[in-house]
Amino acid sequence: MDERLDRLQVNYLDRLYLHHPADDYMGTWRVLEDAYRHDKMRALGISNFDNLPGAFQQVVNKAQVKPQIMQIECHPYAQRHQTR
Repeated sequence: MDERLDRLQVNYLDRLYLHHPADDYMGTWRVLEDAYRHDKMRALGISNFDNLPGAFQQVVNKAQVKPQIMQIECHPYAQRHQTR
């Protein structure tokens, strides 16, 4: 994380999203939590976790740092009533 921040020439990120759950999304979330606790980012979010049933709830239940932002696809043809 420090190397990426150095390349961006910043000390922290305002927000970072974990996009679409992959194989070890909880392991990745733990790394992001650690960076958050070390003030490397101000807010953590998830993106498109509604595509994998149970993934969002697993993050919410197991995370020490809960997602502060949830980004989902939403437009007239994909309103995601169940996610609201």
